[in-house]
Amino acid sequence: MNICRGVTVYHGAGKIAPTILELLTRRYQDGQRTHLFEPDEGRLQALDDYLWKAPKEGFLPHNLAPGDEADPIILSANEQHLLDHCRDALLLLGPIENLLERLQGEAILVFTQDDQSNRQYARELWRACEQSRLPKQYHQQDSQGSWIKAG
Repeated sequence: MNICRGVTVYHGAGKIAPTILELLTRRYQDGQRTHLFEPDEGRLQALDDYLWKAPKEGFLPHNLAPGDEADPIILSANEQHLLDHCRDALLLLGPIENLLERLQGEAILVFTQDDQSNRQYARELWRACEQSRLPKQYHQQDSQGSWIKAG
């Protein structure tokens, strides 16, 4: 039985942090709550710092898990915590085993050109969505930074 609502894959052309900032900012502006999974604690802390400092105007409100129900964006390296609390969208920067059976929201996988492990994970998720008849989308970033829906 599937509980995941679908998978969206973003294949970025540049560095991962600006790509994440762009996607999270867009979701925040659209009023969409997002949890973010980064399995590496060091990279998670660096991303947290980047999200506070990088926006040109204002800031992108977010919090490290456990956070609060009012937080629009929660960042965590704790897979189980996110799966227990995410009912909206989970933005993934690393794989989660049996994600489609465990997530009660939308899965959003983001990777860049040089990230071969997440590229392979995206292929596996895509095939699993096809087998489970779950909705799926694939967006690729062009050299100018625009997103093109490719699947």
